[in-house]
Amino acid sequence: MHQLFATCSLGLEHPLELELAGFGAQNIVPRQGGVSFSGDLECIYRTLMGTRTASRLFKTLAEGVIKTGEDISMLAYQQDWSMLLPTNKPFTIEFVGSNREIRSSSYGAQCVKDGIFKQLSDEGFARPIIDNKNPYAVVRARLGGNKVNLLLDLTGDSLHQRGYRTEAGEAPLRETVAAGMVLRSGWLKNTEQTLFDPMCGAGTILIEAACMAAGSAPNADRDEFAIHKLPLHNSALWQEIQTEVAVRGRRGLNKAEFKLVGNDSHPEAIKRAKANAERAGVAHLIEFKQLSLADNPLSQGEAAFLLSNPPYGERLGDEAEIIALYFQLGSRLRSSFSGKALLLTSAEDYIPAFKLRSERAWQVMNGKLECQLLSFSVKAQASSSDAIGITPSANEFSNRLSKNLGRLDKWAARVPTDAYRVYDADLPEYNVAIDRYLDSVVIQEYAPPKDIDPEKARRRLLDVVLLTPNLMNVSPGNVFLKTRRNQSGSEQYQKVSTRKAWQVVHEYDCAFKVNLSDYLDTGLFLDHRITRHEFAKLANAKRFLNLFCYTGSATVHAARAGAASTVSVDMSRTYLDWARENLAINHLIAPQHKFEQSDCFKYLQQTTQRFDVVFCDPPTFSNSKRMKNTLDVQRDHVELLRLIDKVLLPEGVIMFSNNYRRFKLDIEAIESMGYKVVDWNRKTLPEDFKRNPHIHHCWLLEKQA
Repeated sequence: MHQLFATCSLGLEHPLELELAGFGAQNIVPRQGGVSFSGDLECIYRTLMGTRTASRLFKTLAEGVIKTGEDISMLAYQQDWSMLLPTNKPFTIEFVGSNREIRSSSYGAQCVKDGIFKQLSDEGFARPIIDNKNPYAVVRARLGGNKVNLLLDLTGDSLHQRGYRTEAGEAPLRETVAAGMVLRSGWLKNTEQTLFDPMCGAGTILIEAACMAAGSAPNADRDEFAIHKLPLHNSALWQEIQTEVAVRGRRGLNKAEFKLVGNDSHPEAIKRAKANAERAGVAHLIEFKQLSLADNPLSQGEAAFLLSNPPYGERLGDEAEIIALYFQLGSRLRSSFSGKALLLTSAEDYIPAFKLRSERAWQVMNGKLECQLLSFSVKAQASSSDAIGITPSANEFSNRLSKNLGRLDKWAARVPTDAYRVYDADLPEYNVAIDRYLDSVVIQEYAPPKDIDPEKARRRLLDVVLLTPNLMNVSPGNVFLKTRRNQSGSEQYQKVSTRKAWQVVHEYDCAFKVNLSDYLDTGLFLDHRITRHEFAKLANAKRFLNLFCYTGSATVHAARAGAASTVSVDMSRTYLDWARENLAINHLIAPQHKFEQSDCFKYLQQTTQRFDVVFCDPPTFSNSKRMKNTLDVQRDHVELLRLIDKVLLPEGVIMFSNNYRRFKLDIEAIESMGYKVVDWNRKTLPEDFKRNPHIHHCWLLEKQA
């Protein structure tokens, strides 16, 4: 009897126990990331051919408590390596783990090697060959705390590689995890019931289920494992078991009679799933259809099993759509399904959107993704209400947003603009901002106060995401969810996604290209809509300078108003290119409109140009690598205005603004430079921001003759 250890993904230990019992394993003990057991050579062969949840199989050679490297060498020395390794073939040693004494894997491996070499030498064998690139056998040592295990690899290539899945799509579900889900569900004992996956993707769950129910072993046709090169291998026994397992699998696939149904809304997913099932030899056992979740017939009254791996929403811009999908799935389960449902997701924050209470939950690793496998017992309730918004205060939010929309949609049409704010934390319990961008919506979650329960805040955010698309008549796929915390300097400009959801929106007679997904800000500061429009009126036939220009929206307004020339200055090449695009879509690209990539302080110190009109909206703080010093708008605004004064022509004007809430303008210092300070805060506060009168500070500084 051999002492053995089968590794698996975290969370699959129990399904692996169930499998091993079927292969004749004894003394089964679950460990973290695997299962220890004992078995004869037949058990080893059946495990290698038949397991669908294990990744690797090892023969356990020894376990010992160690304090030094010499202890490891002694443990290795005590093994009979001539009976374990082919003495005339190269092997390698893999050492995993460390502690205070064994600080590196290379040192640990050297200790194991010393023990092996000494034992073989003492037995009169030639010095072994170590080959780390093309080894004939692999010895593994696992160190945890002060315990070390010596193992001999019996597997070779990982057992999870089935070979039927050449195209898995994005975020693929591992075959071993899919098999674990099937074993957890209990469907293999109830195959008379339908097994259904409404979002089947590459079909992995259904393919694994079909193979398991038919008794088809995943590695029955594999002719080489690491054990084939070891002294303990028995080729006659291997061939006998392989033939038996292969024949049983073929017969099972031919005689199988059970119902497996897989649907997906994406035609390419269905195409992949069918091709994968064909390669696995189970295409005749699974019915694949292209259907959206809304069209999926979850159940026709009979008991059934539903297993699925719904999308995780790994891209930031997809969050709202995924939340809506999870709610829709939960709603369909409540109203149309009777039976057991197992759902695997790595999106822990989205789970409340199912609006279902799970009876069991397991932590499972799908590759490097930490997931939760949730089990539900569902009984269809024809009278189940699918009203979105379960928390008691959700109706209050719904009413407030509806009221705002009724007022602001009409106002926006008069401006005109199709980019505006419709909700700005009107209710303390729903601490979000909601902005419309034509037929899309950006929801910005403000960080909740410390005294608010994070779980409660998250559930309310889910309500917002679920309610908003219906109330604003937009697709959930056009809703973008972002989390806004206090930003400083260039942080607001850093990428948070790569979805590239570009759109062109309008305000007054100008068009602007916005990015709804990739940055915290979209490229258009909506609260400055009036600021740039009103100030641009002063630029007609004048020389206009836009400092900290960002995407050039103020420059577009000035050029549209007839500015004789414009210069837009920013340190970011990305945003200067964006500014050029904004001028281009307004048909304003011309030689008199120039762009300068520079620190604004440096530009003002070096330029020889003079300007009539200057727009300056600096960040609160910046420590960009391109700047020699940091920028603090409170500390540095007087110096900045003095530099602007040097490039301003007589009777010129400056629009100075910022969004630092506690900012105090040094009026005395500015008036001493010869300026009249005119407060434009009220004048530039748009209707859609009136709930937040401190959204920005804004002054017109007029140079006196």
